[in-house]
Amino acid sequence: FVDNATAGCNAVLRSARFAPGDEILVADHGYGAVTKTAQYVAGLAGASVSTVELPFPGITPDAAVVAIEAALTPRTRMLVVDHITSGSSLVLPIAEIAACCHARGVVTLIDGAHAPGMLTLDLPALGVDFYTGNLHKWAMAPRSCAILWAAPERQRDLHPTVISWGYGLGMSAEFDLVGTRDPSPWLAAPDGITFMEELGLDAMRAWNHRLAYDSARALAERWSVLIPAPE
Repeated sequence: FVDNATAGCNAVLRSARFAPGDEILVADHGYGAVTKTAQYVAGLAGASVSTVELPFPGITPDAAVVAIEAALTPRTRMLVVDHITSGSSLVLPIAEIAACCHARGVVTLIDGAHAPGMLTLDLPALGVDFYTGNLHKWAMAPRSCAILWAAPERQRDLHPTVISWGYGLGMSAEFDLVGTRDPSPWLAAPDGITFMEELGLDAMRAWNHRLAYDSARALAERWSVLIPAPE
């Protein structure tokens, strides 16, 4: 557990070891606080941050993969990208993006701030290195409550931004034991999941999607504009 997705991204970026000339790739639809974290970490190491422009409006999942693949260079060490973009609500094809990056030796950090509860998630199946997501949005937990997941081979070198009594005891212990704080939002997270299961996960997601898309369509018709991405 971490406080929020921004904290999760901070933990990953600040645990990574970049060298002068290395590059962190972010997307122009990324969350601003996370982009600033990448800039901070790159600045300490003499690395750089590059931004890939996702074609918008009119973006498709395939176009997103093509744009990111074209932006990778021999200097790219990590891609930081949203699963659901904060400002534009695009759902990016993370498994395909991760496969493309791994073929080029690029580590993937996925900011899934809005995904848990909204999308069906099988984190190991996505093939990413790191994934963080908030439970206090669609997953019905109180704030502030989020998860940070790391592939098993990435856990040894991952540390929280606060080093405390859990240091050296493994990823879960390190992130649990970081000094005095209120764990009640995390303790309440299972009840949020139980509540979603009582509603019916598939039915809840279908209802939310239909409500959001029908609203978007109504606004687009009223304003005489096109919806800028596929449903």
